Amino acid sequence: MCLSNVYRLNAANERELLMKNAASMAMKDGKLIFTNLMGSRAVFEGTIETVDLINNYILIRPAEQTD
Repeated sequence: MCLSNVYRLNAANERELLMKNAASMAMKDGKLIFTNLMGSRAVFEGTIETVDLINNYILIRPAEQTD
């Protein structure tokens, strides 16, 4: 099973944990939707910066930081 932690990059380019053990990711209406193993959902506005399946993490850049 491949689960990943989801982080956002803050203004100082540091990682902030948003969700542990995300099992799926989708995009709808310009928003990123992550669902964990238990079915809990988290919705974020932003863009995907990195998906690293070997090290099990996803980085997103919040919408206010994209240009």
